[in-house]
Amino acid sequence: VVEAVGHLTAVNIGYASAHDESGIQSLTNNAPSKFTLGTSTIIWTAIDGSGNLAVAPQQITVQDTTPPLITPISNVTLLAVHPTLNLVALDVPTTYDALGVLSIVNDAPEYFAIGTTAVTWTATDVVANTVAFIQYVHLVDW
Repeated sequence: VVEAVGHLTAVNIGYASAHDESGIQSLTNNAPSKFTLGTSTIIWTAIDGSGNLAVAPQQITVQDTTPPLITPISNVTLLAVHPTLNLVALDVPTTYDALGVLSIVNDAPEYFAIGTTAVTWTATDVVANTVAFIQYVHLVDW
């Protein structure tokens, strides 16, 4: 099992060995240079000195268990214009994932009240790995 580093991932598949009394003429495989996400089967083929052929499968699994990255953004402190009905425009944090970020969402309320509100930002990548961080919005009484 190998961790994906992008849409295509180079994998060291190792080596096969074959033995025969007449010697081994060739030992090859059909592996690509890079693998996609998921499980792939490659075939090793050995041909002995008499021309006899033997094959053996090898499974290669490339998976993505790495959550996306979020660059945290600063907390916000603003002067309130109303006790409970304050609009706050939040900057969206920068995100990155080797396979792609599917979404970046937050749980901010439509209106903010005076005081401190924790806003949780959650990034999800294309295979549903997630990461979250909290940004605080402080509204002070005018």
